[in-house]
Amino acid sequence: NILPEEPYLKIDIEDTNMIGPNFIYTVELKNCNNEDWYVIEVGLNYNDFPRYLIISELPFNANCYQYKITVDDINTFCEGIININ
Repeated sequence: NILPEEPYLKIDIEDTNMIGPNFIYTVELKNCNNEDWYVIEVGLNYNDFPRYLIISELPFNANCYQYKITVDDINTFCEGIININ
């Protein structure tokens, strides 16, 4: 989880109520103007956050990214939006 030198998205669970040491998380992204979710990472645990996703390595480019973090164990999720300026 070292800060990359390239432009990146930071995704964290610290501001959610979904924190648990035994939870397994999945991170998905989509363009804010599109309905297609892309699974970015699976099998993450609490210590894997925050995630720094390098924009040039993502499966698509956008000015606005919507992310979804799912807690696989209890089938619940949170969502957020990251705007790129």
